[in-house]
Amino acid sequence: TAWGSSVPHAVWEPRVWQSWALISLMGTGVFLVGSSLLLGTLAKFFKRFQTYLHFRKQLGVTGFLYLVLLTLIMIPLIMANPEWTDTHLSVGVTWFVALVFLWFCTYISRPKMIKKLGAQRWRRLLRYFSYGGFGLALISLYSVYCVSCLQIQNVPGGAFPALFWIGFGLLVFAVRSVTVVYDVLHKEK
Repeated sequence: TAWGSSVPHAVWEPRVWQSWALISLMGTGVFLVGSSLLLGTLAKFFKRFQTYLHFRKQLGVTGFLYLVLLTLIMIPLIMANPEWTDTHLSVGVTWFVALVFLWFCTYISRPKMIKKLGAQRWRRLLRYFSYGGFGLALISLYSVYCVSCLQIQNVPGGAFPALFWIGFGLLVFAVRSVTVVYDVLHKEK
């Protein structure tokens, strides 16, 4: 243990704190974007959540900014790694495509763009791009977790924090999928 501490010495290593910071940024971004997506779905089925719909945009944009910050921190860390592999490259490309989807959602959420596109077209674009972008982000987060599994093992709590946020993201993705299927079936009637 470190001097004057009952916590093992490995906890104080820079790599452990770095892993915690990355997991925290990932979790915050996933939670905020996921909450934004989940809020619309919950409001559709439960009237109680309709009063909170005006928070969706702020949650989504803030979550997107956390994910961009995570990306800006990860790029130099990955580039400094001498063990750069094709898996890292595919994860990076997937992550970049997901960020482009989420950036597009942020871009068209400006009042000027809503007016230019029209409300109906804007909603349709936002629904499809946010759904696809979040799905790609989840796939890449899972890939990042698989690739960096050995590094996360030294973090206090093990892999639980990363798995928790990935599970939350998959739950949101599943709920959104059910809602899309419901919308399609409901329109056919």
